[in-house]
Amino acid sequence: MKSKLLKIAMVICFMFSVLFLGQIYAFADEVKPVHEYTFDNDSEDAVLDSAKENAIDGTTTSETFVLGYNGKGRAKHFEGSNKDIIQFSGSILPKGAKSIRFKIRKEASTLSEEDEIIFSSYDIEKGSNFFIRILGSKNMNGKGLLQFSSDESLGATPVHICDGRWHDIMYTWDGTSTAKVYVDDMTTPYITKTQLVDIVHKNVTVGVRYANTTNAYSYLTADLDDVQIYDSVIIASSTTPGGTPDSGDSTNTNIPTKLVAVGGNSKVDLTWPKVKDATSYSVKRSTTAGGSYTPIATGITSNTYIDTAVTNGTTYYYVVTVIKDGSESWNSNEASATPTASTDSTQTGKRALLVITMQNGERKEYDLTMEKVNEFMTWYNNKPTSSPTYAIEKNYNRASFTSRKDYISYDQITSVEVDEYGD
Repeated sequence: MKSKLLKIAMVICFMFSVLFLGQIYAFADEVKPVHEYTFDNDSEDAVLDSAKENAIDGTTTSETFVLGYNGKGRAKHFEGSNKDIIQFSGSILPKGAKSIRFKIRKEASTLSEEDEIIFSSYDIEKGSNFFIRILGSKNMNGKGLLQFSSDESLGATPVHICDGRWHDIMYTWDGTSTAKVYVDDMTTPYITKTQLVDIVHKNVTVGVRYANTTNAYSYLTADLDDVQIYDSVIIASSTTPGGTPDSGDSTNTNIPTKLVAVGGNSKVDLTWPKVKDATSYSVKRSTTAGGSYTPIATGITSNTYIDTAVTNGTTYYYVVTVIKDGSESWNSNEASATPTASTDSTQTGKRALLVITMQNGERKEYDLTMEKVNEFMTWYNNKPTSSPTYAIEKNYNRASFTSRKDYISYDQITSVEVDEYGD
């Protein structure tokens, strides 16, 4: 009798969580996706849904495939044309709590000027949309970054995914208030934002934004694999269910983030937050945004590096990797700087333009003394916990105010740029 009452109580608790809380959390290896597209068995113009119940197949006019993620099966290759796009006969997005997970690989050399759409949905009547896109080369604040956007923008991840390697991407919404975005490391979200409204479910398209929108977007040029849609917030390990990031590739947990490059006279100073239990770091450089990158220093044991093998007037692009437990991580965010010769050695480095790019794409610029810049960088590189915001004094346009300050939130910063100059 007691066991029966216990089972009834458990069922009631489960129903309560579904009906009133509006969200379900489940482990990825304990729940099956409601829709799944592996591309392994696709034929002619059909994109087959592996789900056993309520399957919704897609259609395409391209049959170009490459070796799949983790060296298994097939991945669909998008060549940047309308032949590659995938459309569906019905809505593959569930209402309420959900997870969208997929694997993608893109070369830096294929980045378009306009943003490239990976995944989109659109409600014609309401004019609302949701899309996952790669920011194009025209977007100087974040070209090559991955961005998630709906009526409540989630901003861009501080990670460049255009490096020719497979990346594991996941978006989740708990059905009430919180959205999260994961890149490669499925245990720690890169973005956690308040999202009070569900995303659009209609007119789902892969490879381009829905045709009735008027904004300029490019067709996707990339490889796509293992597209999975869940009707719950899945709790995934870094290797569930897709395995390691690449066959024989490095472990990508604890990727260095928030790399900063500062140009000086015939030098570029690099700094980044320390990674716990790191053995060493490697610095890679390119003269082209997005790479490819060439290693210029390995075995670095501190979280700083000065590159003196540079030419004044040339812009350099840097990434950092961490060596940990015998494996090399994936690349950090990209940071750039242009070393500049000083016309007066007594004035070198006295002032700088501090440019802070926020997750919503906003750029904040401050003309500061190097003393103030260094104070900010010390706060920034120490990963502040006791003081999560930093106040910057604005000594211009005060009018009748006694002071003007901007308060910068650490967890909203995507990148920092420092450009030194003389007084």
